[in-house]
Amino acid sequence: MAHGAKAARALNRIMAATLVVPALAPLLGSAILAVGDWRMIFLALAAIGTAVGVWVALGIPETRARAGDQASGPGGPPGRPRAADSPPPSMFRFVGYTAVVSLGFMSMYAYVSAAPFLFQNMFGFSPTGYALIGAGLSLLMAGIGLSGSRLIGRTTRWGLITAARVVDLSLAWLVAGSALVLAAVLTDASAPWFIAALAVTVAPVALISGSGMALAMDAAPMPGGRSSAIIGFTQALLGAAAPPLVGVLGVDARPMAILLAAAAVAALIAARLSTSSRRGEADVR
Repeated sequence: MAHGAKAARALNRIMAATLVVPALAPLLGSAILAVGDWRMIFLALAAIGTAVGVWVALGIPETRARAGDQASGPGGPPGRPRAADSPPPSMFRFVGYTAVVSLGFMSMYAYVSAAPFLFQNMFGFSPTGYALIGAGLSLLMAGIGLSGSRLIGRTTRWGLITAARVVDLSLAWLVAGSALVLAAVLTDASAPWFIAALAVTVAPVALISGSGMALAMDAAPMPGGRSSAIIGFTQALLGAAAPPLVGVLGVDARPMAILLAAAAVAALIAARLSTSSRRGEADVR
């Protein structure tokens, strides 16, 4: 199984791929509705789900360690290989980077939950126009995620680009972008300025999710399946909390901007605390 920089690169590519699907889904849905009614959407989902299920069953091998093959790397739980220069497992870092991934997800869903109202009701975009803007932002996130994944593990004039450094820089980027969104909302900026601020904000989301998950998995003092489930549950929980919070706090763009900024700042604090706990230990390679 992959770990360290290899895991970070792989997870960033996976996150980038998952962001391409939301970009294409509204366009595909519109195309389906052009030739059929709403039932066709569910038939298409059933067909896609069946195809994915068959592919998983036939194409993805078992990753669980074989009986009698329980050797672990330095500091890792049984069946979890680790790089020799990786820091030992740490519950503090695991919780911290899980918070980073989940809060980053929450910030994205603060935007996603409010986007239809903002673009269609406030700025007067048509459903197709809104879908195209959403697709463009999703493709931007995917492109940044793929490009950034290629840099992890490389040595530059500024030193080694580690997953932890990518997370710190990406979160600083997210915080700066969320400040731009908040400023655009408070000043009643026009649609082009608001879209530009959103583009700056959401661009690093894939890097935060992929690299943060790799760091959390690397720090986990428990088997990979359990730690992955905890990360996924926490991520889904905070993501699901964003839409009702945005709805309860108001009927304009301010709740979205405030929640987006608050989640970004909280994620940055969690990352800095997790990174500081790694001082004196080897960086994730």
